[in-house]
This record gives sequence, C-alpha cells and structure tokens, in this order.
Amino acid sequence: MEYWRWPWGGAGKAGGRLKGISALRKTLRLATGIGLVVLGVLGLILPVMPGWVFLIPGLVILSDFFPPVRRVLEWAKRKAVEMKGRWE
Repeated sequence: MEYWRWPWGGAGKAGGRLKGISALRKTLRLATGIGLVVLGVLGLILPVMPGWVFLIPGLVILSDFFPPVRRVLEWAKRKAVEMKGRWE
C-alpha cells in the first residue's frame, strides 16, 4: 500500500523531470538546497545578512525533491498573484 507519491514518478522512485540527472548531480542539488535554506534561516535570525535572499532559492531547489515544499511554494505563488491583483 502506498501512502504518498513523488510528483515525478512512483513511490520513492526518481523519474519524470529528474530521471536523466545522475546520482551525484541530484546529491549536489539537494546539498545546495539544504545549505541555502540553512543560510536563509540563519540570515533571518542574525541581523548581519538578509535571510530571504538564500531561503527562497533554497526552497525552489528543494521543491524538486520534496512535495510538501512544492505545495508551500505553489501556495506562496498564488498569494503573490492575489496581492499583485490588489495593488493594480
């Protein structure tokens, strides 16, 4: 019984958009995304650097690997379009 499905293939299988990417490249993309998110969270906590500059690209990279992150980004895009419509 499957409880969830990856958006690019079967349960836990890589396929679709990420199918042709090598394992090393996937690992590097995942590490880059996690690193950017960590830097972004540190930037939100510390007043030395802006966190959103690192957080947003990190979440965009991680959305290819984690469906919950993709859903959050889609929600944020919808909200941004709604807010843009209010200001026009």
